[in-house]
Amino acid sequence: MSLYLFLKVIHLLGVSLFAGISFSNGYAASSAVRSGDLARIEFAFDLVARQNRVFLIPSTLILFATGLWMALLTGTPVLSGWLAEVLALYTGLVGLLWLAVHLEARLHRLSIAAREVGELPVDFARLMRCWSSLGLLASVGIILMVAIMTAKISLLNGGMG
Repeated sequence: MSLYLFLKVIHLLGVSLFAGISFSNGYAASSAVRSGDLARIEFAFDLVARQNRVFLIPSTLILFATGLWMALLTGTPVLSGWLAEVLALYTGLVGLLWLAVHLEARLHRLSIAAREVGELPVDFARLMRCWSSLGLLASVGIILMVAIMTAKISLLNGGMG
């Protein structure tokens, strides 16, 4: 197996991990909040925080490293065409990820406190809406990145790579 093909397999596994964890985190936390069960909410945000540390954050590093390495191997210009668009989306997603991780930590702390007093604080709903909005933006970004990388087309240059 060539180095490029090996990197591509690792990159695709990283994409699968990043997207899968992102979507499952959103589903788990949103489902728990809709249930209103304080123990379930606390558990969901604890799980989200652990999955971020173990899977999501490492996958962002794997994606960046393997993507850049493949571009260097093939001589693909990093700052133009479809790859520049993917890098811009990726940078935005990493920014959203850090904001989301910060919000998740706050939501987790609030859910722990809620179990002690028996109800969620007023701030929880506002932070949850912010977190959900970030998740929606991230989901759209993930889908766009996968589409651009798969087709190797530039959305800004009228489809030209």
